[in-house]
Amino acid sequence: MIVRPVRSSDLPALIELARSTGAGLTTLPANE
Repeated sequence: MIVRPVRSSDLPALIELARSTGAGLTTLPANE
């Protein structure tokens, strides 16, 4: 496994992850 610092370009993928996982699995908001 490779771990790297987060980048601004990661934001769209993180938002999509928050939307697709459903409520309760993440504390990330489902919107920007």
